[in-house]
Amino acid sequence: MNGSVHKNHRERVRDRFDAGGLSGFHDHEVLELLLFHAIPQGDVNPIAHRLIKQFGSFHRVLEATPEQLMAVEGVGAHTARMIHLVFEIGRRYCLDGVRCREGRQELDSTQKIAHYIAPMLAGLPHEVTAIVCVDVRLRPICCEIVSKGTVKGSELLVRRIAEVAVRNHAPAVILAHNHPRGRACASLEDLESTRYLRKALVSLEIELIDHVILADGEYVSMRDYGALS
Repeated sequence: MNGSVHKNHRERVRDRFDAGGLSGFHDHEVLELLLFHAIPQGDVNPIAHRLIKQFGSFHRVLEATPEQLMAVEGVGAHTARMIHLVFEIGRRYCLDGVRCREGRQELDSTQKIAHYIAPMLAGLPHEVTAIVCVDVRLRPICCEIVSKGTVKGSELLVRRIAEVAVRNHAPAVILAHNHPRGRACASLEDLESTRYLRKALVSLEIELIDHVILADGEYVSMRDYGALS
């Protein structure tokens, strides 16, 4: 009897989605629909509610790491992988959309830089540094993550930046890093590391155009702070 009830419930939820997409769905119902594909049988409603309760919101569930997800009762490795995959697919979709629409526009303002690179850094639970290689007209050539962890002006980071720039024949680069769960503001360490990186890259004939910090929809420019003058 219970199996029949659960089957009918799944069919009703799927029919709603087929008829109108996710319009009218509550957050836990969206998670239910996803969990149907990860957990073929049984009532997944309690799991969906536990996920929302554990992480506080729908988007925080998607941003959680597989390890964090598996700490929730009822979520195994397969389910955690599927949730994480949905998040990564969403990130790739946004990033590809920006590149397709604006891939050849000149990144000549902090706003344009932030808009271009934000999809790559959105929702990451840890700090990462990304590089955008640009041509002489500041048009993007490529965008890659070059390090994880707190930004420091190290020889290793300089070497990684240089490798990407040389591989892509880029005369200049733009750096960006995120402040997860923090504010878009420059610390003394950010300013010092930017000055170090600029000086080191100049010696390799690579210009550092800007270094942008992004956090929670906000961004700041190291150039505006005077770190590149």
